[in-house]
Amino acid sequence: MRPPRFSIIMNVYNGERFLAEALASAFAQTLGDWELVFWDDRSTDGSAEVLARFPRDPRVRYHLAPERVALAPAREQAIAQARGEWLAFLDQDDVWTPDKLEKQARLIDANADGRLAIVYGRAMKFGEVALERDYDHWHEFGELPSGDIFESLFVDSCYICQSAACLRTTAAREVLPFPAGIRCCPDYHLYAGIARRHSAACVQDVVCWYRVHGGGMSGPNYNAIHREAIAIAERWRADLDPAVLRRRLRIQHSMIGLHDVLSGADPAGGLARIARDGSFPYLLSRPFAIGSRGLRRLVRRALRPPPRRPAFS
Repeated sequence: MRPPRFSIIMNVYNGERFLAEALASAFAQTLGDWELVFWDDRSTDGSAEVLARFPRDPRVRYHLAPERVALAPAREQAIAQARGEWLAFLDQDDVWTPDKLEKQARLIDANADGRLAIVYGRAMKFGEVALERDYDHWHEFGELPSGDIFESLFVDSCYICQSAACLRTTAAREVLPFPAGIRCCPDYHLYAGIARRHSAACVQDVVCWYRVHGGGMSGPNYNAIHREAIAIAERWRADLDPAVLRRRLRIQHSMIGLHDVLSGADPAGGLARIARDGSFPYLLSRPFAIGSRGLRRLVRRALRPPPRRPAFS
């Protein structure tokens, strides 16, 4: 039997609150050549029951994880079940636009050199945010990067929203398994490893809505995420411009130090980290950069209405 074009990878752990909307956005895709790998990471809520309420579909495959593990190994286990040519990730609290896969399939079909392995699109943050805005603040006022994006992933950090990305399955498996130290940021590891050898294409339109809420994993794992970003940069040290590497490491150490100071977890250690490995000038510049972006968002919003989030019942 011919493999599906896309394997939708959905890792689910206690996602009952928002899961129905995420699933509805997958079933609403205008391109139907997909399978859904629903990987239940030992949920203790009604996540499995949410899936069961949808009409039975032979494209859907439910897997119950043998044990509860961190996101990276759970993601790896789900990817191992994929039969599709491309992996399309959809987190349990995010929402796709109905034409997300169709638009990305067009870019795949248009590629002629065989090097394409990352296809992504623009994502919007919504939920517990003051204004709905781009997930990727580095490129929200310009074009998303395409082609050779390896170095840009360290100049600008990880700007690709996981739920907006598709990865060629064979290319993703080239950079697996995940290193033992990667637990929260499997997406960044995948993008960097794949981009080192392959090219990227992007849909400049919004294809995904990234939900911000108190139950997300970013908050409680803040420092771990930045430490893993440091580990990923160190992993590719030999392939990076030394100036790019130094700046990336300074930024990540600055963010860890600032968090330790502001949270009260380790104020003295945080200040020492910033002085030793980080950058006080970088931290001082952040309020001005954030304020400038906020002003530009308000001006753009007044001149051009933002895209409308799709509604799924």
